Amino acid sequence: MSEENLWGEIPLEVKIETPVSILKAQATALGKLTKGYLQGRVIPKTVSSNFIYDFRIVAPALSNYTFHLLTVSHDIGLYPVVIRNQMVGLREECENVEAFKTALKEIFQSQPVKDMIVALLSQLIPGVTTPIETERSPS
Repeated sequence: MSEENLWGEIPLEVKIETPVSILKAQATALGKLTKGYLQGRVIPKTVSSNFIYDFRIVAPALSNYTFHLLTVSHDIGLYPVVIRNQMVGLREECENVEAFKTALKEIFQSQPVKDMIVALLSQLIPGVTTPIETERSPS
């Protein structure tokens, strides 16, 4: 039996920004930005030949209230990725890492997401104004 290496060199230290690494970084950032009041969670699964990641916002102090914000899917090639924005029911395909980051930024900074985050934080932190209270307060 031959022990000849027919694989050649296999690079073990590849620096590729994968969709899941970007999602996990944003989950960590959410926890830091909200001082742990809210957490981001990335739930992985595979279906057939696709990798699927659900991104959820969790409020541990509110009986682990969980909001499913978006789902990302891709095949073994990593890109393109498909983002399904569960909050507004939109689907977007991103051809590369830059397009993926831009799409995530637009979702995370959108008014519906900000309103939802403020609504959760207002139940956890005294003094946080909910969007409804802001609209009713005199100018």
